Amino acid sequence: MAARFNKPSASPFFYGRITREEAEYFLRERGSEEGLFLLRESISPLGNYAISICHNNNVHHYSIEKRLDGQFMIAEGKPFPGPLELIEHHKTTIDGFVTKPTKACNRAKFQPAIAFRGMTYTDLENELLKKAEKMKNVRMETALGAQRDHLMVMVAKDLHTQMPWFHWEYQPRRGRPETGS
Repeated sequence: MAARFNKPSASPFFYGRITREEAEYFLRERGSEEGLFLLRESISPLGNYAISICHNNNVHHYSIEKRLDGQFMIAEGKPFPGPLELIEHHKTTIDGFVTKPTKACNRAKFQPAIAFRGMTYTDLENELLKKAEKMKNVRMETALGAQRDHLMVMVAKDLHTQMPWFHWEYQPRRGRPETGS
C-alpha cells in the first residue's frame, strides 16, 4: 500500500497543469532569484509532476514521475510519498538538482491552481465526486483514493468532448463555384 502524501493542490506554490513556458513566465516575473521554484502538474502523462527552479538566471525543469508503487521521484533520485515531500527533502539536500529549492514562487492570492483549462482543482474535485457517485459498487473512500487516477481519466475524457473545437464540423461552401473572368 502506498504511503499517504500531502495534496499538492493545497500548496500555494503549486500552479496546476501549466506549461513549461508559463512556469518560466511566473518565475521570471518574480525575478528569477536563485532557488525560486514552483510545482506544476505535467500535461502528460497524467499523475506526474514537474518542479521548475531558478539557478544562475536560468530556469531548470525536473520531471517528478509517479512510480507503479505510488512513490514519486526525479530521475535517479530517491522515492518519496509525494511531490511535496520530495521538494521538502531537496530544500536541504541538492541530491540531483542544480540548486536547492529555497524560495517558493507562490501563486497570487486569488489565482487558483489550474486542473484543466477552464477548471480549478475545486471544480475537479466536484467532478470526481459526481463521477464516483454514478459508478456502481464503488465506495467513496476508494473512489477518491485507489481509483482516483481512473476517475481522473474519465473526467478528462468528458471535459475533452465538451470543448467547442471537439464538435466543430467542416461545412463546405454551397452554391456555384466561382470562375475567373
